Amino acid sequence: GRIYTGRQALDLGLVDEIGGLHEAVKYAAARASLDDYDVRIIPEPKDFITEMMQRYSGEGDRPTDISMADGATVLAAHPTLAPLFDLLRRTEPQRARALYQALQRIELIRAETVITMMPFDVVFR
Repeated sequence: GRIYTGRQALDLGLVDEIGGLHEAVKYAAARASLDDYDVRIIPEPKDFITEMMQRYSGEGDRPTDISMADGATVLAAHPTLAPLFDLLRRTEPQRARALYQALQRIELIRAETVITMMPFDVVFR
């Protein structure tokens, strides 16, 4: 397939007009002859800080959310390394987290055919 900008899609006749979600909802309501309607976003959007903390604490609901607990699944395939990682976690927790994250990324790359990830880490202190 091809990817077009909104302007290119408009010029090629692929879309009628350029707009966002609100315009699309208004258009759909007008087509359905609805004058009074409610729009609900489910699930409720989270604020930025809550979203980031959940992602990096492992409490998020995406398979790419990272947590120290995920290290156990990565290490399950290499039980001889578990004591070394446990020692690293107790002595250098930030480095242990970085190592777990790197191992998890490697596992994602191995398991998925297509993956998008940032080439850097965000560290909260």
